[in-house]
Amino acid sequence: MYKFFELTTTQQNFITAERINQNPALNQLTVAITSDIPFDPMRLKNAINTVIRQNGRELRMQIHHEGEKFYPTRDICLQQGALFVDQQDLDQAIARWLIGRSIAVMDEELIRFTLLELSTGGNLLIIESSHIIWDGISVAIFLQRTLDCYHARCEVSLYHDDYNMFVQQLASNRDTDGYRRSLNYWQKLVSDTPTVALLPLNKKHSSRKLKTTGYRYLPMSEPLSASLLTNNHPLSRFLSAFCRYYRQSTQQENLLVGIPYAGRSHERDRHQIGLYENTLPLLLTAAMAESGGDKLIRKQLLTNSFHQLVSLNDIVRHLELKSSSSTHPLFQILVNYVDLTTQDNTITRLFISNGASLFTLSFHLLKITEQRFALQIEFDRAVYSDVDIDFLSSTLFRVIAGDMALSDVAVDPEPRISLLSEPHLPITGNKSVLNCLQQITARRPDVICLRSPHGTSLTFAQLELRSKELARYFLENFAFASDEARIVACDLTRTVDSIAVLIALLRCGMAFMPMDHKFPAARKQQILDASHCRFLVTDRTLEWVGEDVLQKLVMINVSLPLPLSLYKLACKQPVSSQQLAYCLYTSGSTGTPKGVMLSHGNLTAFIAWSLTAGEEIFRRVPFVTSFSFDLSIYEIFATLCSGGCLTVLDNAIQLQYHDDYTLLNTVPSVLEYLLEHRALPHALLRVNVAGEALSPNVVKKYFFFATKMPEFYNLYGPTEFTTYATEYHITGPEESIPIGVPIAGNQVAVINDAMEPLLRGQIGQIVLAGVNLASGYMHAPELTTERFVFLTALNAIAYLTGDSGYIDGAGRLHYIGRQDNQVKIRGHRVELSEIELAAENLEGIGRAVACPVEHSGHKEIILCIVTERGFSTKQQVLAALREVLPGYMIPNWIYILEAFPLNHNGKIDRKVLAKQSGQWLDALLRHHNQPAGPETPIPVKLEQQLLAICCSVLHDPFLHRDSDLIASGANSLDILRLLERIESTFSLRLNYEDIFTAPVIADLTLSIFHRLRNEDAVPPVKRGQTLYFLPGAGTLGAVYQSWFKKLTPDFAVKILNYNHDLPSATSFEALADKTWQRLKAECQVGETIHLVGHSFGGCLAYELALRSERQAQICYVTIIDSFLDFMPDNYRWENFTGAGDTRLASLHVLLDKAMVLHKQFRIIANDVPRNINLLYARGGVGGYFSKDLLLQNIRRLGAGRNITLVDGGHFSLFSDVAEQSINNLKNFHRIGD
Repeated sequence: MYKFFELTTTQQNFITAERINQNPALNQLTVAITSDIPFDPMRLKNAINTVIRQNGRELRMQIHHEGEKFYPTRDICLQQGALFVDQQDLDQAIARWLIGRSIAVMDEELIRFTLLELSTGGNLLIIESSHIIWDGISVAIFLQRTLDCYHARCEVSLYHDDYNMFVQQLASNRDTDGYRRSLNYWQKLVSDTPTVALLPLNKKHSSRKLKTTGYRYLPMSEPLSASLLTNNHPLSRFLSAFCRYYRQSTQQENLLVGIPYAGRSHERDRHQIGLYENTLPLLLTAAMAESGGDKLIRKQLLTNSFHQLVSLNDIVRHLELKSSSSTHPLFQILVNYVDLTTQDNTITRLFISNGASLFTLSFHLLKITEQRFALQIEFDRAVYSDVDIDFLSSTLFRVIAGDMALSDVAVDPEPRISLLSEPHLPITGNKSVLNCLQQITARRPDVICLRSPHGTSLTFAQLELRSKELARYFLENFAFASDEARIVACDLTRTVDSIAVLIALLRCGMAFMPMDHKFPAARKQQILDASHCRFLVTDRTLEWVGEDVLQKLVMINVSLPLPLSLYKLACKQPVSSQQLAYCLYTSGSTGTPKGVMLSHGNLTAFIAWSLTAGEEIFRRVPFVTSFSFDLSIYEIFATLCSGGCLTVLDNAIQLQYHDDYTLLNTVPSVLEYLLEHRALPHALLRVNVAGEALSPNVVKKYFFFATKMPEFYNLYGPTEFTTYATEYHITGPEESIPIGVPIAGNQVAVINDAMEPLLRGQIGQIVLAGVNLASGYMHAPELTTERFVFLTALNAIAYLTGDSGYIDGAGRLHYIGRQDNQVKIRGHRVELSEIELAAENLEGIGRAVACPVEHSGHKEIILCIVTERGFSTKQQVLAALREVLPGYMIPNWIYILEAFPLNHNGKIDRKVLAKQSGQWLDALLRHHNQPAGPETPIPVKLEQQLLAICCSVLHDPFLHRDSDLIASGANSLDILRLLERIESTFSLRLNYEDIFTAPVIADLTLSIFHRLRNEDAVPPVKRGQTLYFLPGAGTLGAVYQSWFKKLTPDFAVKILNYNHDLPSATSFEALADKTWQRLKAECQVGETIHLVGHSFGGCLAYELALRSERQAQICYVTIIDSFLDFMPDNYRWENFTGAGDTRLASLHVLLDKAMVLHKQFRIIANDVPRNINLLYARGGVGGYFSKDLLLQNIRRLGAGRNITLVDGGHFSLFSDVAEQSINNLKNFHRIGD
């Protein structure tokens, strides 16, 4: 295939510049190679550049004449031409062609590549180089690496130099015959192509310049990816399939699309629609839709590459094509191919949020591994719906796979019914979970199956023995057989032995009914009353159980020693698949809990599906969910039945202290916390999230933070369906995360109000049927009849979930929200989840929950958000939402929290959040906080600061000093965040037990205060604490140097100088925005901020403190001689600067601008920072006013805040005596550190 011509001797020793200068010709190396098959020029050039970059330390492109100073490599120039030669005289022809082409070492590149087209067919590649570039590598090795890289690449390479370099190289050739021939080529190609028809044909297309973009990331299966690899190039196969679909859909013979030759982003041109310098048009013809069309496409791509001298902009300009602000003048469809496997590829995966659509439809075919592809689709939402894209993608995939002929391609989605089903799995004869456990114990008797962080552990054999002992004890001492309900309530702590108790109850033929040991007593009593339960098992003394309770039920304490004489009794009762296994109580819409009854058949089928993931997944599993949460069923029984080891943890905090877990089964909120704190175990093989809707932002964080990328699954299912009903394997970020397809043995349908299945894409109620379906609700026949109904379409009893969703064209179920999550705003029906999704797609917003509230007799919406880096302002959020939502859906208020309140199962507690947001709104409107005295003792200040932290962490603005944090609903994550905030604020490390020892805020304050006074404790002030200082208008930082010295070494002062922004500031908000961005760049997330502002700088410091608090960041601000909102309108700067002093003309400009902006500040300053310290001197601006007026305004402005008012006496920033005020400032900011 190849023939080498080594024209000079390859020398292996390195030759210095001096030796080359002596005899350059002796050291010039030339190698030629012929190929029977024509080289692809762009592919060859890319291969050469790749090898040069990979061997950057060995290959040197240039050398400086002053010594041996090497310059870095750069992209080569591949010259092209033709050589007319007889095959017999090839050697002599090459030699003649090379005459006079010697390389001058000192004034040009040291390597030159030429690709010649031979008249006899094939190509000739000539490499001319100086030996100086080869440092330990021969020309033959380089050539072999180049050929290997060339063959490893695709047949059609879609990369070339940056366009600017390309233009510079070829600009001089625009008047040549070659340029004119290329221009004629493009003119004929474009003029013969009709205007492209836009799909779908029945939709009105947007005329806006900026379109709302939708995204879809679709991984391809291995068989489908293999279909793309059967031909020369996967892009050719894909384009042929799309051409086939498009031709049948529009009845249009030819189609012009855009093909980028570089997979890099050109942000500078994005605002200029149509100016894609690295893109060339590609004409897809009718012949390309037929068999073998991919070969024609490849030929067309190669032809286009030889005419790339004419840029896309040149084509538009020379052909005088009519351009539009909403569409490209040549094409509305872009197709891009990106090979993510090449070593030299600089493209990184980006997580794209909603933005401006550049084209109506864009396809990005991604090669993610050597054998796998993915398709990313960007589409204009004004034209395409999610259903359209799902149908388009599924049809394309079927065409690519060869499952559809041209005549089978439909224009619009077929009326496919929203029904999904999965076949049953073989149960292998297990009628109950006990059979499965018995088999595992026989196989692995000495393997540890249960362990705890406290050192307790049990093997499978020990677990079997312990459960049998407990079962014998239960059967002998308690009349289980006489209980018709055959159910036992369990109030157990999180121990290894608690798992044995549950298995023992199953051995007795009883069902267990777990209650979280942290439940309030009233909640537990509600469950016992609703279940009519006669037995209660516990492992401790229960204070909430009184005499009235003991009269109704028998309490069994398993922590007491068991009588050994009873062990001869049979310890296992017969169990059928229809028999009740467990009962879980969930919240009811009426306020009364409802008990869901699950059988052994439900549990066995569920375990059979769980084990399809493989036993290795369950090797080490943490158990962190509550016993009363249905996710615990999966963690306990799937792990034990697979032969794995279950680690019983006290709380979710302990997850971050162990790194050997192979499976994480949790809610999205906990996963997000672990990701943000880099605490995801490194040994993970699989991550399951369930329990609440999975936000796309959490998925983005997962693929950004996760290191080993374990398998990631989104699971969905109500308690009434044995934990899980559907699953979806997540392989990358998506705009909307499906909940997937039914698990084995189950069915899913989406129905309307008439109980009829809807078409795919239509939104309705999700219903479930199959082997996982519960028996109903305990002692609630009417509710059971209402929710468990016979569905003709499924020919089975189905559960009406009350969840809204739809099935897309690819057969994936999507969850939208609860059907009762709708409100009416001014007569319009509003789905709150739609507002939440729109908000979460904005940059800087991690999670969003929309809460309806009643205000002034009208229904309004509070948007509660958790912010991230990149968050701007509330006003910009509302402006962005107005771009995507109707006016009646725009939230009335935005409430920023550090994190959302969670219930005991780790889900977002929407009821608590709605209550808190309503209270926050009332507090905001009424300003009903009580004032604090100016001379507050340090312990009281400490208590106020701790109270502020607790209110922020627990999202409860009405906590007080006597509030019990645990009783107020603090869960494990809340306490962990509280400990972190206490450590960062007070430089004091507490542990989990310290909170439980002193859960009341007043008691916790005293504990912290005494520790801070302890000599061994960390001092409350970190030396070098940063103090951010904002000087007065027109005042330089150097003026304050003597004053700064009095603050050291306790503080390191940084100046936030805004004066250079003052003349151009259009508003106070604009000036504050710039200063705020500067402050955020200096501060760490979560850091306590200390601000000091003088004069007009005090106004800015005031606003920055408010912005900090809105983002749940603690801020302490001292304002010195600042007029805030009480400066009289007749105030004149000349009173202090001197009227008519021409030397101060430029200063007056700044001061006059500050006066204008100050009036705007007085309008927007409608809130007060929580921790504010005011210092005024008789000789400063504050002293200009009467003391009574000063105190009156300050107290009104700062009602209820931590304010210190000090008359500085002779204090002046410009004097050396300011001890009273300096000490005050140190003491005030010391608490905040």
